[in-house]
Amino acid sequence: MRDIFREYAIREGVTLGRIKNDLLRQTYIYKSDRYTLRAYGGRTFDKKTFMIKTLDDKHDFHRLYNNGETNVKCIASRVESLVKSNPIVSAKLLGDLLLEMYNVVVDMNKLYNTKHRLISQLMSDHNSSFRYLRQYAYTLNQTNPGTVIQINIHKPLSIFHRLFLSFQAEKQGLWTFYRSR
Repeated sequence: MRDIFREYAIREGVTLGRIKNDLLRQTYIYKSDRYTLRAYGGRTFDKKTFMIKTLDDKHDFHRLYNNGETNVKCIASRVESLVKSNPIVSAKLLGDLLLEMYNVVVDMNKLYNTKHRLISQLMSDHNSSFRYLRQYAYTLNQTNPGTVIQINIHKPLSIFHRLFLSFQAEKQGLWTFYRSR
C-alpha cells in the first residue's frame, strides 16, 4: 500500500505526509500550507489486501519535479530492466529517462546508488549461478556417460571464463555423419 501511495505521489507530482502508517490503515495528507487533502487506505474484510477508501485527487497546486518520494528502491524498480540489459548505461541517461517517462528530476547521487544496487544485484545473481555450474557438470556426467564438460576459470580470482559442453550423442552423430560421406 505504501508503494501505491508513493507511485501516486510521483505520478501526480505531490509530496505526501504520513499521518497514520500501521498494519491496519494508512492515512496521508498533501504537504502544503494551503491544502489539507486526505487519502485513507485500510485492510479489506479478508485482512490480506488493502483498499484505498478515501481519495480526493483534485488539487490546483504546482507539480513538484524534484519529488522527495523518489527513493533508490522506487527508481530501481523502474529502470531495472534497462540496467540489466545494458549494465554500462550512464546515470545521466537514467535521469533523462525518468524525467521523460515520469516527469521527475532525480538527484545524481540517487541515480548512482540505484545503478550500483542493480549492478551488485546482477553480479550476485551471476555468482550464485556460477556456484551451481560444477554441480550441473557432475549431474550431466552421471546422467549422460561420455559427455565432455570443461569449465575454464581465471585462476587468481576464480572468475568464470567459458564452458565447453559436448554430449556423447552429438559425438556419435557427428562420427556417423562423417563416415557416411
